[in-house]
Amino acid sequence: MDIVEQAFFKGKDVTARLSALKIPLNYRATKFDEAVKKAPKAERDKLVAEGLLRDDSAEGAHFYTAQWSLRTSVTRMQTFPAKASVVVEHEYVPLLGGSVGGGLTASQRQNDWFKNKQRKYCIDKEWIASFDKRMQKTGNRDTYGEIWLGYVLTTGANWKGPIGDFRLVVDKGAPDTLVSFCAEGVKKISPTQFEVRYKDFTPKKDLDILIVQWPL
Repeated sequence: MDIVEQAFFKGKDVTARLSALKIPLNYRATKFDEAVKKAPKAERDKLVAEGLLRDDSAEGAHFYTAQWSLRTSVTRMQTFPAKASVVVEHEYVPLLGGSVGGGLTASQRQNDWFKNKQRKYCIDKEWIASFDKRMQKTGNRDTYGEIWLGYVLTTGANWKGPIGDFRLVVDKGAPDTLVSFCAEGVKKISPTQFEVRYKDFTPKKDLDILIVQWPL
C-alpha cells in the first residue's frame, strides 16, 4: 500500500509549502507543535497571518492549531490478467473521531464551527429541539460527547455504472442517543437503526455521521 497525504486550505493544495518547512501535514502527529516552533519565525508568522495556523499560545506557552484539511489516500498497484475475470472487494473499518462536549449548545450556534457542522451533518430544527430537550435533563451542563464517523463513497467508486441496489444502515447505539447525517428517504427500522435504500445509485459525496451521546 502507498499512503499519500495532502494538505488543502481554502481549496488550494499547500502540501509542498508545509513539507518544505518540515511541518507534518497530519496535525495530530506527536511532534507537530515542535516542528511548527522549529520553522523560521518569518514563515511561521506568515502561516498565522494567512490563517493556515492558529496561535493558541497562553501564559507564555506556545501552541499552534492547524486550519488546513488533511486528505489521506491509500493506493496499490493491481494486475488484471488478460481475458480473465477478477473480483475486487472493498472492506474497511473507518477511524472514529470525537470530542467531549462541543459547539452544539445554543450559545455556540452563531459560530462558524456550528454552521459548518450543521451543513456537514444536515442538522435540522427538529434535531436541535431534541438536543435542547436532552440537555435540559442534565441541567444544561456540557456533559455530552460527540462521535464523528466518515465513510468514503466517492473515491472508492471504481465500479462500472451506478450501484444497482444500495443499502445503508446507521446504528446510533442507544435509544436516547442522537444521530444526524445527510440522506434522503431515511427509514427508522429499530429503536437505534436507520435505513436508506437506493436503486441505481451514484454517490456524489462521502458519508458523514454525527452521533451525540450522554453519560448514563
